[in-house]
Amino acid sequence: MKHRISLLISAAVISAAGLAYAQEATFESQTEPEVVPGQFIVKTSPGTDMARFSIQSLSDGVRVIDTLPEVGMLVIEAPDAEFGALSTRSLNVPGIAYIEPVYVVRADATPNDPDYPQQWAWPKIKAPAAWDIGKDSGNLIVAVVDSGVDYRHPDLAANMWKNPGEIPANGIDDDGNGVIDDVFGANFVGAATNGDPMDDNQHGTHVAGTIGAVTNNSLGVAGVNWKTQIMALKFLSASGSGSTAGAIRAIEYGIKMDADIMNNSWGGGGFSRALEDAIRAADNEGILFVAAAGNSNSNNDTNPHYPSSYNVDNVLAVMATDQSDAKAGFSSFGATSVDMGAPGVGILSTTPGGQYSSFNGTSMATPHVAGAAALVWAQNPGMSHLDIKKHLMDTAEVIPGLAGTSLTGARLDLGKAMKPGDTPPPEPQPEVCKSKAHTQIAYDEFMWSARKQVSKNDNILSVSFTLTEPMVVDISTDTSGHRIEGSGNTLVRTGVYNQANPSVMWTGSYRRMNFAGGKDDYRDISTDFSIVLPKGSHTIYWKLWVTGATLELDSGTLTVRGIPCSMGGKLSISEASTMSADRTEADQGPAARQEELGTDPMGQSTTSSN
Repeated sequence: MKHRISLLISAAVISAAGLAYAQEATFESQTEPEVVPGQFIVKTSPGTDMARFSIQSLSDGVRVIDTLPEVGMLVIEAPDAEFGALSTRSLNVPGIAYIEPVYVVRADATPNDPDYPQQWAWPKIKAPAAWDIGKDSGNLIVAVVDSGVDYRHPDLAANMWKNPGEIPANGIDDDGNGVIDDVFGANFVGAATNGDPMDDNQHGTHVAGTIGAVTNNSLGVAGVNWKTQIMALKFLSASGSGSTAGAIRAIEYGIKMDADIMNNSWGGGGFSRALEDAIRAADNEGILFVAAAGNSNSNNDTNPHYPSSYNVDNVLAVMATDQSDAKAGFSSFGATSVDMGAPGVGILSTTPGGQYSSFNGTSMATPHVAGAAALVWAQNPGMSHLDIKKHLMDTAEVIPGLAGTSLTGARLDLGKAMKPGDTPPPEPQPEVCKSKAHTQIAYDEFMWSARKQVSKNDNILSVSFTLTEPMVVDISTDTSGHRIEGSGNTLVRTGVYNQANPSVMWTGSYRRMNFAGGKDDYRDISTDFSIVLPKGSHTIYWKLWVTGATLELDSGTLTVRGIPCSMGGKLSISEASTMSADRTEADQGPAARQEELGTDPMGQSTTSSN
């Protein structure tokens, strides 16, 4: 069963508040996310012929180690290259949309919390009542993106997905998908993909057992689904760590091989635009992406945990609850960034070698929801992946003690989700937007006078604005400067942030550059970054980090562009006029800005006051 729906991005006109000049601030820069040395992900521009695309002009010694045509990406290796230099060079290479490091991510490890009675979760989420209505999702494929699965486990073997186009153990890529003998899934650990996703860690097998351990077979444990198809996509190694490149390759395989649901009990690393794009590609193919909220007991609203915090429609973020329906002490949470809770403490499930163990973690909560999604979807084949997500959230049991910990403040209720009377009809998809409105520049502000000096970690500027609907926002910064103090190579870093003293940077906007010259060596300092932001008020900060030197900057601009299309449809971006930046700071009161910005083509004001 496949549900392939191309989703349309909903957008609205930005409503701008007053420009706020940031206070001079000294803060400690965040520890940079762990990366795979010398490896990078290159996203090609739309329409690029990947078969003819050449990456050699990007850097000496660069080589392509993986091609991912389903998501339009390449994984490259450039051992001696520095990311900032590669990023700068990529601007002049036709066919490159962006480049980013390959980040290291890790399984959401099991905290050392006490165990609870065996499989207490089933009566808690009313699974027996659900099983009276339906037990099987054998027509659906649930991909376990993890450390692999012990496909020989006696409580899993009968529920493993089997590639219909592959002949086992003949050493031939029978179905021509690029992987030899990928009978139960594939292994993406390291650069060379192979067809053996055997679990050498325990984590993935435990997750798989919760989703679909064979049930009513007089052996071991029960799964949410008594019968299903578990696709093993291994990208985490025996140590429980992997890379964003490996995760993207696993997601691409799942898209190619028609997975319906992806369980993602892992997280870490910085914001990866490439991983977000891969998840969006899965969304466009009607795949539900269920993700663990993380085990750091932190608020994901202010400290995002990826991939659960990516703002893509198909992401269903899950926190862990305990036997008393309280938030598990280790579980991360978020009133706007986490969707719902599920049991994640003392969860008994399958482990490699025919064994069983109890684990704790949001990793254990997530497969309860992924398994529930499969069971409900099998009973309601007319629903889309987004209908399933909404239905699970709408039918979850609201728990007073969970208020403010997620969007729903609720814990999975499989019994209610499976009741026929609680199943809504599929929601109609939005029509293609018929608005002819253009991209509207909401800000193009004179930020500082020439000769501004920067010698530490500085908040250069903050700008606040309000969105009336979720929308795509493009943030551009531009200035130039030269070194007036310091010698040798000076490292300068720049980026856009969502906090004055950020705990998480928007790594998609992060850039590095080196200054080596003196007063006559002017260098451009710029950032260009796009992100989907939710409805509501936002403040962004442009920052510079300068180490061991003083830079003198020219005047500069920060531009925030919004793409208005209130019906939620195909984005049509045209050139927008650019306003003059040669005015003084005294001219920049709210009234002056309103007169300059005026109205957009739809006749709506582009300014307001907060």
